[in-house]
Amino acid sequence: MLVGVELTHILKDKIPKLVGVAKYLGAQVIIVHGESPIEPVEPGTNSIAVSLADIDILQVISMLRKWAFWQVRLLSLTLTLTLTRI
Repeated sequence: MLVGVELTHILKDKIPKLVGVAKYLGAQVIIVHGESPIEPVEPGTNSIAVSLADIDILQVISMLRKWAFWQVRLLSLTLTLTLTRI
């Protein structure tokens, strides 16, 4: 069994602490729900997500800045893109 958690709509300043709590409680995979133009995710969430080595997946990367892609390569973070028809 794989134990994981997705952090969704969390204030960006709370993400590092919650990642630590998730790891402490046994999470093997940590997903952060990223910024999107159609969802109420705090600006800067993607930047925090790509800067933390314990985050495995950044979900919804539609607003990821260019510099962050280099950080993602260095951390071997998995990115997922959700396509939505609007």
